[in-house]
Amino acid sequence: MKVAREFRDALAAAIAAAPRIEVVEHSHFSDFFEVCDPGEDGVYSSNEFPVVEYARIRLGGKERDALLRTVRAMDPSEPSSISFCTFDPHHTIELHAESGLSSSLPICFTCDNFHWSARELSGARSAWVQGLESFIGSLGMRPEAEWDQKLKDSGKLDALLGTLGAGRGS
Repeated sequence: MKVAREFRDALAAAIAAAPRIEVVEHSHFSDFFEVCDPGEDGVYSSNEFPVVEYARIRLGGKERDALLRTVRAMDPSEPSSISFCTFDPHHTIELHAESGLSSSLPICFTCDNFHWSARELSGARSAWVQGLESFIGSLGMRPEAEWDQKLKDSGKLDALLGTLGAGRGS
């Protein structure tokens, strides 16, 4: 519980101190698996696929306060669990310093997990992610979607497939 409390408090402090916070809804490399062939080597590499941004919202004062309330409400006694799902985040909270991106919090609503680049916390905490899901939804973003279809509908797929080279489109 102490580790979870320290994590939550550090995240809240980072949010409060960040001069700029942006929430990004984006693709994950696994979205490309349904629309691309693995190529001659038969292997997909996460480095092959670019991130497609569907939305980026810079938080104003009210949204920042709502995010801070959401994080501070995270109960450190919430038990952690092991998720057997693949971590496929489609939303990231970016904390920016004056010099650029200082840390990021990618969130996977499918497996109820997140990873903060500034600090580690083992195990998924469903109630914490549910709070973040409500926050993300309040911004007009969709925590759950058919992500491979969203990629297809983005209007960016043909250009992306062209950059991946011959044999990658299906």
